[in-house]
Amino acid sequence: MSIIQALEQASWMKALYHSVPVEQAALYIVLTILFSLTLHATAGYGKKSSLPIINPRKRFEFSNIKRVADFKFNCRQLLQKGRAMYPGEPYRMICPEGEMIVIPTRLVNEIRSEPALEFVGVSTDDSHAHLSGFEPFGIAAITTGVVNRHLNKVIGKLTRPLSQEAGLALADELPNSSSWSTIKPTDYILPIIVRVSSRIFLGEELCRNKDWIQASSEYAPAAFAAAAEIETWPASLHPLVHWFLPRSQRARACLEKARRVFEPLIKERSDAKASAQINGDPNLSFDSSIEWFEKEFKHGYDPTVGQISLSMVAIHTTSELLRETLVQIANHPELFEPLRNEVLETLGIHGLNKTAIHNLKLMDSTIKEAQRLKPLLMATMRRIAVKDVTLPSGLRLRKGQMLLVDNLHMLDSTYYDDPLKFDAYRFLRMRQTPGRENQSQLASTSVEHMGFGHGVHSCPGRFFAASEIKVMLCHLLLKYEWKLPDGYIPRPVDMGYLVVGDPQVTLMIRNRQPEIDIDSL
Repeated sequence: MSIIQALEQASWMKALYHSVPVEQAALYIVLTILFSLTLHATAGYGKKSSLPIINPRKRFEFSNIKRVADFKFNCRQLLQKGRAMYPGEPYRMICPEGEMIVIPTRLVNEIRSEPALEFVGVSTDDSHAHLSGFEPFGIAAITTGVVNRHLNKVIGKLTRPLSQEAGLALADELPNSSSWSTIKPTDYILPIIVRVSSRIFLGEELCRNKDWIQASSEYAPAAFAAAAEIETWPASLHPLVHWFLPRSQRARACLEKARRVFEPLIKERSDAKASAQINGDPNLSFDSSIEWFEKEFKHGYDPTVGQISLSMVAIHTTSELLRETLVQIANHPELFEPLRNEVLETLGIHGLNKTAIHNLKLMDSTIKEAQRLKPLLMATMRRIAVKDVTLPSGLRLRKGQMLLVDNLHMLDSTYYDDPLKFDAYRFLRMRQTPGRENQSQLASTSVEHMGFGHGVHSCPGRFFAASEIKVMLCHLLLKYEWKLPDGYIPRPVDMGYLVVGDPQVTLMIRNRQPEIDIDSL
């Protein structure tokens, strides 16, 4: 199940209009009574602000429930309305996390590295990390340290193992036929990315373990669905209600399933280290993400929670961006020839290594353009003020206030020519412009392109994601042809902040004879 399917199943409208199972009727009656008693407590959120509010409470509304529900289905329209009514100025918006201050693009550089504005506090609170089954959301800072201090340091050495596993995973998962086969890309890309990423994180043995692939693929959609379901209840009831909600139970079951698969590996490695010490080799190390987490935690930790947290950071966002890139290439078939030619020329000169990956400049531009038109989130840089602070512009933020920046400027003619058009060469041309060589690269962040966020809290895994996606595309372009069904126009779907590629899209795919044997490079 994909994240978008999970969110659809947990939507506020379904919860409202579908009948409640008999075994849950008593629970809902009791909680409804409790809910009526907590309306006053949930009628407003956080610190008050004098800024204008884009979705004010209407007459005879005594809580924010309707506004939160409206946000989930009309977030884009609210952000567009805010940009039109308050151009270049901050304003307030009510959303599931509470009252958010929406920061205009012109103020991005004022908040990008402001130490009084913290990212982790927002993420931990609104993802319910304090609840059983949601623990992987609660170690974001540790996971960021693992990526920054360990994974990113070895990226230059990872091209070969990424390519090896990509070749094997594609051969195992995709149809092996010279005739056209129809696939739903979500069903194939996610397990492939799980497997290829796990090769780096955990090694060859576990990355090919089907139970691990399934468990690590299932948790994030289950947890997001559970979080959406929990958010239909007042925050004061979350610690109670999550024990009874079906999707929260599902998230806990997925985490336990991952633990059952993962714990034998932990024991095996612990035994190997103990045996090595007995035999006079105290320095035995597997140099995997298990050891990385052990170095980052100052005291005991749950290895399964660590791996699932890393999986969410590195896998689901990567698979979504790869899927969107495949769809965009299929929607612009004139790109196949120049992209393949670039792969052949670059690999012919450099082989398959870090230098080659860096020199796939048209491919880099194509991926970045796909991300520009459909970022994973239409609002990023979410922060919470950990103390009172006044920005250089004079905007005063009080402790506890939350803020974000909307990404809709990436579709604005102020920043891009013909902004609604997919132009695979857009960032390649920018890369050839003196002074803009670096900011035009996929893994670079800037005010103009915040697909990976921006500033001190920008996505730490973007360098690994860029390398992995490019390696995957090298294999796919040389070994396969794909296209959209005739006449089909992909349409992304909005769910709150989340922007997901068309969940109904299918691709037609078939084998082709590669010009070179990429698996031997």
